[in-house]
Amino acid sequence: MTFKSIIISSFLVVMSIFANAQSGYKIDIKLNNYNNDTLLLGYYLGDKQFVKDTAISHNGTFTFKGVKDLDPGVYMAVMLPEKNVFQFIVDKNNRFFGIEADASRLTSKLKAKNSDENTIFFNYIHYLTSQRPMAESYRTKMREAKDSTTYKLYSSKVDEIDQQVFNTQDEFIKKNPKSFTATLIKSSKEPPLPVYGPKDDMEDKIKGYNHFKDHYLDNLNFQDERLFRSPVYFQKIDNFIQNITYQQPDSIIKSLDFVLEKTQVIPDAFKFYLSHYFNFYLKSKFVGMDAVYVHLIDKYYSKGMAPWVDKENLQKMKDAANDARPTLVGKLAPNLTFINQKDSSDIKLYDVVSPYTVMFFWAPDCSHCEKAIPHVLEFYEKYKDKGVEIFAVCTGLLDEAKDCWKSVEKKNMKHFVNVYDPVLLSNFKVIYNIKSTPQFLILDKDKKILSKGIGADQLDEVMGKIIEYNHNKSN
Repeated sequence: MTFKSIIISSFLVVMSIFANAQSGYKIDIKLNNYNNDTLLLGYYLGDKQFVKDTAISHNGTFTFKGVKDLDPGVYMAVMLPEKNVFQFIVDKNNRFFGIEADASRLTSKLKAKNSDENTIFFNYIHYLTSQRPMAESYRTKMREAKDSTTYKLYSSKVDEIDQQVFNTQDEFIKKNPKSFTATLIKSSKEPPLPVYGPKDDMEDKIKGYNHFKDHYLDNLNFQDERLFRSPVYFQKIDNFIQNITYQQPDSIIKSLDFVLEKTQVIPDAFKFYLSHYFNFYLKSKFVGMDAVYVHLIDKYYSKGMAPWVDKENLQKMKDAANDARPTLVGKLAPNLTFINQKDSSDIKLYDVVSPYTVMFFWAPDCSHCEKAIPHVLEFYEKYKDKGVEIFAVCTGLLDEAKDCWKSVEKKNMKHFVNVYDPVLLSNFKVIYNIKSTPQFLILDKDKKILSKGIGADQLDEVMGKIIEYNHNKSN
């Protein structure tokens, strides 16, 4: 090698290093058959999409540029006004490149310039696009099938295409092992579903399910910041929480703790998923899910792991957890002392001996209670011989409490265990978190809370399922 060639080679190396070390980003997108003069640069954060930048057309080319690095991940060009998009990849070594696309054929006309990463990514998108029409036609024929033979025929064809896609995905990973496309493909893969034989018992099926669940997130690299800013990351985690995990509070809590521990390696990911699932379960209408947000408050927020929450809001969260804690599903109902309206004697909740007790909090001047009482009476007539007692707590205080027994007689509720606490000695409104009426809690023989937060019109359905479940369990 001559001295001159050494100098040239050294110069090229220096230039290459300089280019890679350059901060900021510049992405040129030539978009054919697009009539709007504005293009948006969007990015993913969990299940949401946000706008990062805006570019105006210059001779058909849109240039996104900035002096600060883009966070690595999957980005999208958003076309207006329809908001059609195509995706591309940005990472620390892939911030200065060009893309050519056709607005009329988005996923089949993508070309990358000066970006090996996006060339691989676009090739993968082109492949998936080529497989979609045939798969959709077979699925349509499955829906239209009028007999099982035809349905099975096209179902098998869909399975064949799926298997071809799986095989091609494996080939992409082998050929491009260091690419982010390979990481995305691998992250989306699921462990094989367990195959059960006709003689497999329930224990084997449970083991198979647990194995699938325990390995469902194996392919998701929680340490890869690029994945956090991709749709795959959220889809995989949320499917694990919402569908793979058994939808019972203790199981959900266990899965959430697993995910949150994994996401702590990326602070933004931990912040997003803790906030997301706290708000999700805070708003949940499903019975018993308040145990999930109480757990999140106790384990994470109250222990200083959410510094983005100010003191005032943190205290409100702690108060909400304390309010909900005594009556979480699965806990024993607080054994408070009330006054029996029938004879003015003291009576405790646990004095009622019955296979099931329904606590019914109501008020004489409550219009919603007026509508609920006929349902409660009908429910009681159906279940009184099946071991159900109704512990009806009138929430009226002081002068209003005088109307409690009048309403009991008027509404024909004398067959219930009717109680009240006119001066709130038991503090039942706070302990049972009664902020409105009517409220119902279903308790077992030990006064463990089985259900709550349901309407009067749901009592029959819920109690029927509880009794059926316990009957099947004992046989």
